Amino acid sequence: PQSIVHSAVECHDTSILMQSGWPDMRLPILYALTYPARVPADLSNPRDGRSFDDWWKGEGKDGKLTFSKPDHEKFPCIAMCYKAGRRGGTMPAILSAANERAVELLLSKKIDFLDIPGTLEAVMDKAEKEGKVILSPSLDDIVDADKWAREAADAVTMERVAA
Repeated sequence: PQSIVHSAVECHDTSILMQSGWPDMRLPILYALTYPARVPADLSNPRDGRSFDDWWKGEGKDGKLTFSKPDHEKFPCIAMCYKAGRRGGTMPAILSAANERAVELLLSKKIDFLDIPGTLEAVMDKAEKEGKVILSPSLDDIVDADKWAREAADAVTMERVAA
């Protein structure tokens, strides 16, 4: 709820690595784009003169991090991400590519925002039915899965429009 933790990854040993900082996504995005390097960030200071010590002291905040379970009804794509991750192989790449294409379709006004989860679910189902999930993929398999998923998102959208 405080928007301080920007990402968390659970490791095989059950430890959780988190990337945290002020509620400003510019730095986490920069980190993701430049990983594993850390580049100087010429970003304005989002703290407006405050130091992180102020936050921990509770000045303007309670100084605590709170976490709650995600609302899967409100955010149905979270469950799909878990499902893709558990399925493994090319399925996470398929889901990611289908999501990128669905956002492009949204921005071009070909689908509505609330159509995104249905599009992603349909692409994942199609991938299973057509045997597109490769459990130990090569890089070429992942690139092919990405291309296939984008085309599948278009096909699913055309089927919905025609229906």
